Amino acid sequence: MTTGHQCSDRESLKQLDRCCPRSRPLAVLAVLQQTLRTIEKVGEMSFVTCDIEQEEEADWLGGCLLLPRTVLLQAAKQGKTAEKIAKEYETSEQMARFRLNASGVLVQVGRAKAARQKQARLSG
Repeated sequence: MTTGHQCSDRESLKQLDRCCPRSRPLAVLAVLQQTLRTIEKVGEMSFVTCDIEQEEEADWLGGCLLLPRTVLLQAAKQGKTAEKIAKEYETSEQMARFRLNASGVLVQVGRAKAARQKQARLSG
């Protein structure tokens, strides 16, 4: 799939927001195909353990699916806070704040605002 450039198979899920937002279904499939490390039994319960890096990528993917970059960008443009985003999308405020920072949305919106202000000063 091409969305500006090709994503390599080794590219981290953490780069999906910047790299290939349309490839999230492929990332979900990759997470579902994790290599199982061991199956441990505690009492009557069985637990599957996976590679720690894969678990971290799955956690990252969960955040991306709950709060996609496009949603965050629109919310930031509207001036919504992490608290408002968290309430609206039923996530924790900590997750909303993390996604706003990790996705680069706050930087992008801040730069656009600064550019508009500069343009207004120059033309005014």
